[in-house]
Amino acid sequence: MTKEYPLICTAESVRAILDGRKSMTRRVIRPPKILHIPFYGDGWSIAHHPSGVGWWAIEGKSFPDFYADECGFPCPYGKVGDRLWVKETWCAFSDDLEGDDSKRWVDYRATPRYAEPGVSHPGGWENEPDNPDAPKWVSPRFMPRKFSRITLEITDVRVEPLQEITPLDATKEGCYAFTQFKDLGPGEMGPPKVEYTRTPIERFAKLWDSLNAKRGYPWSSNPWVWVISFRRTQ
Repeated sequence: MTKEYPLICTAESVRAILDGRKSMTRRVIRPPKILHIPFYGDGWSIAHHPSGVGWWAIEGKSFPDFYADECGFPCPYGKVGDRLWVKETWCAFSDDLEGDDSKRWVDYRATPRYAEPGVSHPGGWENEPDNPDAPKWVSPRFMPRKFSRITLEITDVRVEPLQEITPLDATKEGCYAFTQFKDLGPGEMGPPKVEYTRTPIERFAKLWDSLNAKRGYPWSSNPWVWVISFRRTQ
């Protein structure tokens, strides 16, 4: 039976999905609290889920590759064939004071209707940032299902250490190689100077840290992650 799960995305990720540049996401694995019981064998133990759902073996401190449902710890974002509905920064409006539902609409910070992305206020109020009556963007945590405009179908789920990402997977995360050129100054001749070049993995690592470092999962810590591939259905 197909199930649906919410997936919080940043504005940058939303734009990448809408543009067809993103078809994969990585999310930190947060294993349930477990009780380790010594087991015969070098470096092995048996981990018991406190709810009694299942048992599975863990070698050392690394996360096991056998994370499937029968091991008692399925992916919290679903399995292949399930769907994800994207939660993003939003704000609801009504163009009719009588409450006509047909005139209700939702503005999205990733692609605001009346301005460029990144505006201070939704619904065309970006020119009045100090107006106390100006509507405010709402956190994606509070987006109801009916306001979500993006639904994704899961095509693959696996686990791996974060730093095992490949250049191809980094591009599927929406991170492409990027080169910054320095503008020529007055009187300078010749081609512009290259300031730096970032590979897809370097760009992904920077993006990852901007979202996860403060939460205790920087790129340098190399946490185990769910690797979820998807395709857009609407």
